Amino acid sequence: MEGIVKLQLDNNMIEKINNLSHLENLTWLDLSFNKIAKIEGLNELTKLVDLSLFNNNIDVLENLDTLSKLTVLSLGNNNLKNLENVMYLRHFKNLRMVNLNGNPFCKVSSTLKVEVSGAAGTSHARPYS
Repeated sequence: MEGIVKLQLDNNMIEKINNLSHLENLTWLDLSFNKIAKIEGLNELTKLVDLSLFNNNIDVLENLDTLSKLTVLSLGNNNLKNLENVMYLRHFKNLRMVNLNGNPFCKVSSTLKVEVSGAAGTSHARPYS
C-alpha cells in the first residue's frame, strides 16, 4: 500500500480523517462530499500536491502545516466564516489554485474575491474586488 499515489475517497460519509499516515507517497487525495468537520490526520502525507476537501463541514483552516508541497487545494462549500482564517494559506508558497467558493465568508459580498499568491520567498492572501 506504500506505493499508492492517488486516493479517491469522495462521497463516503467520512466524518474524521484517520488511518492515512502509512500512505507516505500519496500526492493526490480527494475527500470531497463527506462530513468532515476538522482537518486532521494528514501530517504524514508530506508529498501531497493536490488535496480536495470540497463540500464538507470544515470551519477552520488548520493542521496543514506539513503539506508544504500543496499546489492545489479545494475547500469550497465548507463552513469557513472568517476571511482572516484564509490568511493561514499565505505560508504555502507552492499553492497555485485554491477553491474557496460557497463558504459563508464569500456570501458577505458577491464581488469579494481572495487572491492567494506566492513567489520566491513571499506569499500573501488578501481580499480584492
